Amino acid sequence: MSANVNLLNATHTVTGANIFTSSVTIGNQSSKVWPFSRVIVYSTPGSNTWTVPSGVGMFKVTCIGGGGGGGAHPYYGGGGGGGGASIKWVYNVSAGSAIAYTVGAGGTAGNTGGTTSFGSYCNATGGTSNSVLGGVGGMGTLGDLNFAGQVGLHGKTIPGCGDFHGQGGGSYMGGGGDANAVGRAYGGGGGGGPTGKAGADGVVIIEY
Repeated sequence: MSANVNLLNATHTVTGANIFTSSVTIGNQSSKVWPFSRVIVYSTPGSNTWTVPSGVGMFKVTCIGGGGGGGAHPYYGGGGGGGGASIKWVYNVSAGSAIAYTVGAGGTAGNTGGTTSFGSYCNATGGTSNSVLGGVGGMGTLGDLNFAGQVGLHGKTIPGCGDFHGQGGGSYMGGGGDANAVGRAYGGGGGGGPTGKAGADGVVIIEY
């Protein structure tokens, strides 16, 4: 069985009865439609390069920016914003090509998370920090799908109840830190507290 399918506004030929186990031909490259057989996760902050392996002509990359640090306030620190996210499907790449990438670090208390990027394919800024109001989420750009991180919750005083620190905003992966706790999932904002807690580091995920 052969059929034409539309992947991101480009029509390609799929051979097989089941799209999940079929082969897709894009230009002169042939690969399984889904799932990808290998996943690489880069989660250590810093810059490096990834070399396209032999036989690989297409891949998917996901970038998550670092979470913003929680605000430091003795009574009502605001949560850090979640890192932005960007996802890109890349076709017709050449094996052996080296692509530079950067993993953004989570922000320490009161600081913005770092930007995560992968070549010219995707970019995701980190969440910001605010001592009381809560940080703004980062933003993804360049990808086929781009997402903003969640805003960190602001600290507040509720009459008759007491003072409350804000939770960190989640990223595309979820996982903002609870009040006075570090960000949990990749790119999660840190929770506000007396000293503020760090946001979680970002990540680059490559599937091929």
